[in-house]
Order: sequence, then C-alpha cells, then structure tokens
Amino acid sequence: MARFVILVFVFAVLAIIVTSIISYGGVNNFMSAVGLQLYGQLTIGNDPPTIVGVFLDSDQSPAFSGLRCAGDDQECTTTPGVCSADPLSGEYCNPLFRVRVSDTNGDCDQGTFNVYVTYCLDALGNLDCDPLEPDVRGGEVTLVYDPGSMSGTECDYEWPSGLGTGSQMDFWEDSENNYEVYIRVNDGAAPDVTTVVYWEYNSLNAIKYPEGDTNTIVDYGALTLGSMQEGRGDSDITDTTGDLIMMNSGNAQSCLEWRARDFCTGGSCPASGTYIDIDDSSAEICDYPNYILDDDALYSEGVETGRGEVSFPDTTDNVNFPASYVDFPSLTDTPSYLDVCGSHACPSGSYPNAKFNVYYHICVPVGQTGGTYRNGIEVAVPGTPPC
Repeated sequence: MARFVILVFVFAVLAIIVTSIISYGGVNNFMSAVGLQLYGQLTIGNDPPTIVGVFLDSDQSPAFSGLRCAGDDQECTTTPGVCSADPLSGEYCNPLFRVRVSDTNGDCDQGTFNVYVTYCLDALGNLDCDPLEPDVRGGEVTLVYDPGSMSGTECDYEWPSGLGTGSQMDFWEDSENNYEVYIRVNDGAAPDVTTVVYWEYNSLNAIKYPEGDTNTIVDYGALTLGSMQEGRGDSDITDTTGDLIMMNSGNAQSCLEWRARDFCTGGSCPASGTYIDIDDSSAEICDYPNYILDDDALYSEGVETGRGEVSFPDTTDNVNFPASYVDFPSLTDTPSYLDVCGSHACPSGSYPNAKFNVYYHICVPVGQTGGTYRNGIEVAVPGTPPC
C-alpha cells in the first residue's frame, strides 16, 4: 500500500512537469523561466590620442623655477607670427609650451601617457624640426601632466620644473627667423601622434649699463681743478664687476642716446644749487669741452682711432634732461649704433661694437666750490638703425 502511494505521488509530479513544459513552449523556455543567465561581450579598442592645441604662455607651469621668456597666452599654429616669446635682457629664458591633448578612452591623465616637446630654428622654412635635427635645443623635453586640467577627454601637459641652459633661448639669438615646436604624444599603446607648429622669438632693444653691476653711481673720484681728468669711471674691461661697460643685452641693433645734466651740489639740486656747467665750446673753463665720452682711458683731443671722443653739449635745463644728446659712435658707423652679441658672455674682443668700455674725461675749472657734486645721466635706446 505504501509503495502504491509513493508511485501515485511520483506520477503526479511528473504530470505537473510535463504540463509546465508544454505550457511554456518546450524545454528551453522552461529552463529560461527558472533563471538561466547569459552574458553579452564587446571590445573597445585603444583609440590614438589627438593634439588639441599648442600654447605659448609665460604664466603657466607655476612649478617652473627657471627664467621665463615673456609672452601672452597664445595658441601656436603652422602660420608664422601667430605666437611669440620675448627675450629677457641679458639672460637665458625658457619659452614655456603647454600642450592640450584629447583621448577618447578618457585616460590622458594616466602614467602611461607621455607628451614630448622639441624646438629648434627653422632657417629654411621647412616644417621638419624633430629630435634628430642639428639645431635642437637640449633634445626632447618631457612635459608634465597638470592635475587640475582634465575636462572630459582633454588634459593639459605643461613645462617641467627646470632645465639647463641647453634647453633655453639666449638673449642675443636671432629674431628674424621662425622657430619650430615639434610635439610627440604617446599613450603607451597606440602609435605616436605628432605635429609641428611655428613660434617666433621677438626683437628686443635693450642695454646693460653698467654691465655686471647694479650700482647706479658713476664715481669719478677726487678731481684736480683746471686740468682734464682722463679715463674716469672705469678700470679694467677684463673685470666685469663694478666696471662701466656698455653691453647690448637684446637681440637687435640699437641706437644709443646719451644725455646729462650739469653737476650740482646742495639740498635743492637739480632745481638750484652750486653747479659745474657742462659746456662743449667754452674757452673760459678749460679751453676745450669739459665732459667727454670715450671708449678708451686717454684724452687725445681729435687724435682717436676707436669710437672717438664725443662731448656732451651745453646744458641749459637742469630739471629735465635737455633735448640735445650725444651720439656715441660705433667703430664702423656714424652716428652710433650698438651691435648684437654672438654669445652669452659676449667678450668685447669678439664683439667690440656690442660690448665696450665707457670712460669719461672731465675738466673742472679753478675756483669751483668744494663738495660732492652729482649729475643725472640718461642712456636711451630709441630704436634700431638708421639712428
């Protein structure tokens, strides 16, 4: 009897299962109804990055510790003259490039992503600057990710914290040629993506005088009255500390203008006081001009082989600098111009029109009241030749 009951129960269960299979349309649908899971699969490739823009900006890269070439936030393109950097007077400087990249995979902020910059002179007008070119500045520079720059799929890479002079521009370098920036981007998987854009190094009219010295006082020392005191204000051109040396600290030929007031002593100078008059034609003072510029330490009165002696004109306005000025000539051209250096040190023997001694010859008439006298000297760079 027990076996009969069990058999009846088993057949009843089987009947229910068969009925369910038929109701759900077969075995497969029945298995789905009780929870079979399937998985979909697709593959996303690694798309190569794209270069969105190349910018030249002296204010970027706040961690950069070196000297920056001055410049505005400008996007560089293959059109010359769109972006540019200014030299720094007498200094090396870095043109700071920022590169904006986009990666559709959204991983331009990852450690496998690298952005490299190379810049060089493009004298021939060919967009071919790359790390193998001969005039490359310090090889490839690896830019660093700006952690606050990611927006969507875009990231900025900026100049690193510091580089040696081999990767910098010098103050004297040519402003009449286009320079190139070669950008190479690698995301660690796709082939390199590259582009080349132009930038320009602007022209700078600038001087350092006295070169190598921050002192603004030209000390002529104690003078003997009634005679020409030669070679005042300088000592030895081989010593660049404290000497009064004129140097072109820009990258353009520059005109020079020298102006001076009368010497004065007293509490009301320069408006009033006790004066020593500057006079280039007075016979009553010393029988010859009494305040003279020269490039050597000897007064020769017309017998000169260098730049020649140039006298300051008679001064009539001791409050403002007079309208008249001295053209201190170069060795080869008159009126004056200051030539361009060809190296950072700019030795005077190699570049005599770009760096030279400046001496003053002074005569103070007999009977002048004793005291410490001062005058104002102005050296201006009004522009480029012709002067």
